[in-house]
Formats: sequence, structure tokens, C-alpha cells
Amino acid sequence: MDRIEKALRDAKFLLIRDAPFLASRILISKPTLFVNKHFPAATDGHVIYITKNKLEDVADDELVKVMTHLLSHEVMHIVLQHVARGVGKNKIVFNMAADIIVDTFLTSSILKGGILDTESHLNCKKQLESLTEFIHSVMDRLPHKEADMLEEKYHYSWYEQKIVKPFTVENLYNFLTELFELANVELEVGIHPMDEVIPREMDEEEKIETESVLEGIKSAGRLPGVLEDEYQTLIVRFNPIKFLAGIIGKALKSIEAQLRVPSRRGVALNSEYVIEGFKSSRGAKILIAIDGSGSIGPTEFGAFVGIVDKFSSVSSIDVIVFDATVQDFMEDYELRTKKVKFKGRGGTAIKEVIEFLVEHSREYDLFILLTDGHIFDHIPYKELPIKSLFISTDKPIEEVMKEYPCFHEYYKLDIVSLTIK
Repeated sequence: MDRIEKALRDAKFLLIRDAPFLASRILISKPTLFVNKHFPAATDGHVIYITKNKLEDVADDELVKVMTHLLSHEVMHIVLQHVARGVGKNKIVFNMAADIIVDTFLTSSILKGGILDTESHLNCKKQLESLTEFIHSVMDRLPHKEADMLEEKYHYSWYEQKIVKPFTVENLYNFLTELFELANVELEVGIHPMDEVIPREMDEEEKIETESVLEGIKSAGRLPGVLEDEYQTLIVRFNPIKFLAGIIGKALKSIEAQLRVPSRRGVALNSEYVIEGFKSSRGAKILIAIDGSGSIGPTEFGAFVGIVDKFSSVSSIDVIVFDATVQDFMEDYELRTKKVKFKGRGGTAIKEVIEFLVEHSREYDLFILLTDGHIFDHIPYKELPIKSLFISTDKPIEEVMKEYPCFHEYYKLDIVSLTIK
């Protein structure tokens, strides 16, 4: 065993002691030593690759610290699924955005016990400061009008840790892409870490383990508030049904707190998703509108129907299936005996659905719209009469909020990772 192999072993032990959540995922990732690669470390979303010849000049007393930092950095790219989320994007810009997210985590004093209280911690902090200073300098070069537009669009901040809001790798990537285009910044094109590895999707066992790591960090109070947006994005990717349960549970809890009537029915999706709070004696009633237009595929429509099936035990649910007009209306009792059918035709118009909601608003406590967001008409109301959730599977939330400001809450759901079990 040479000194680099020994440093890798010792770094694993150090992480097991001081950061067990990360260590558990690192051990699954099977860190592998390579030679003659261009970067000290990289990952394909599955395995962590460490380049031996890049560490040969590191002093013995710093080698374990550097190795610990490399493992921590790469495993956070895995936990946050940056490889999968970066497919199809500019590698240099996305890697910059992903490094800012990861370095923010690693410099937030979350990992204690000596892991990053070292020179490598300072190097990590310097890298983060260097990246943000570069971004600020590019912003400073823009004309005031364009800089103001970016600041408003991405809630850009010069002074906060969250340089954009929401602070997710996708939003940061979009911001950087637009910034560099406006400022005519030509990024140096060279060999990229992802050029040296082949990206690979996690298998189900890896996804479960990775989700448990993320949940463990969160429950242990070691997830900094600055990464809350990134955490919520990952929850949607790992378990959309759980994410939706939380959304609906939160909405119902708010409604039921006003009713102040103890439950007669009990509220649970299953033993895992119990929603606490009061319940009306009749049970809070939900109206769900499902987009069945031509832009919705059978898989997406099936996922929408699966959501209804999952939540049917929460409360009484009526369903409207619509495209350019209302296709079907099914009351709660019908849902228990019939299947919602997919037709996939025509465009998407929401006006008729909204008019039904307004006319029957006294019958419902919550309205949920499930759509890809591509709707061609407008809603002639400034605010809907009951609590209303807009859930889009494709159109960006920022655009939806501008076009349909009458809803109370807006959510983006990654339908690719949505599997109903």
C-alpha cells in the first residue's frame, strides 16, 4: 500500500467518524484510484475517481486532509445528482454552478471534527470566493439595464450566500448562461472532468441510499438553510409522491386549522405519510383538474391518475379531465369504481374548468391543477375563491406565475422521475 492508497483509507475512516452520512454514501461509491487523468477527482454519478499523479506533490501531513476534501466534494455531487441533472447542458457552465452549490455546503461549518478545519477547507473557501468574485465582476461589466433585468429575474444578490433565488443548480446554471451571453464571455474550452468518465444513472438501491443520506443530513440539522432550495428539488426527484403528500398535507392542515373540527375519518396516505391536524366532520373535499390534452403523453397522464389514486384516502376527491373543453367529470364515488381514461387530444384551455370551480366553490376546500403548463387561454380572475395549487410538469414556474397569478401556490414536478408504486 503506497502513501496515496493509505491516505484514501485514512480519509474514509475520518469521514466515518466525523460525517457518517457522507461516509455511508462514499463507501457505496467505491472510490477508485486512477493515473494520468487531468483532474484530481471526478464522478460519473456512481463511482468517485481519484487521480494518483495529481496528488504526488502533496505533502504527507496534508495528504489525508486533501483526500478527505476530494471525497466530500465528489460525494456531494453524487448526493445532489449533479451528473444526471447536467445532461445536455454546457459542461463548463454547469460544473461551475454545481461547484458553487457543493462548496457552499462544504464551507457552511456543517462538517465538524477536523474534516474541513484545515488548509483544504481554506482552499475550498478560496475557490468559492474566486467563483463568486468572477461572477460579480462580470455582472459589473454589464450595462445597468441588462444587470437590473438579471437581478430581477433571478433575484441576484451581491451580498448573500444565495447569489440567486431559488438557489438550485438549475437556476444558477440558467443565470450564468444568460449572464455570460449578455457579457460576451468566452469560457476557455479544454478537457472537462466529464470528458474522462461516462455518466451513469443510479440504480434503485443507490437512489434509496442517496435519499437516506440527504434525509439524514437534514434530520440531523446539518443541512444549511442556504441549501434548502436544492434539498426540495432533490426530494421531488427522489420521491415526487412524498413531495406532493407534503404539499397537499400542508394545504389541508391550513384549511382544517380554520375549521377546528376533530377528525372522524383519519388522514393518511399510508403509514409513512400521516398528515396531522384537524379534519372537518364531512372531510375536506378536493377538486383535481387533470390536463388530458395532446401535449400530455400517456405516461404523464398515467402519473396524474396515479396521484389521484394515491390521495383518494386523504379526502373526498372529484376529478375533471380537460383539454380544450371538459372531457369528463367524476365524483368521488365514481373514482372508486371507474378508471380515468386518457384521450390525448386537442389543445389546453382552462377557462371552463375555472368557471366550474367558481360556480361550485362552496363545495370544495382545495383545488389542484395537474398540467404541463402549456395552456392557450387566460383566467379572468385576479384570485381564485379557494386554496388553489398549480402543479406544472414542464413550463417553468416563473412563466406560469406571470400568466396565471390567481393561484395561491405553484410547484414544478419532474415527471421523468415520477413513478407510481
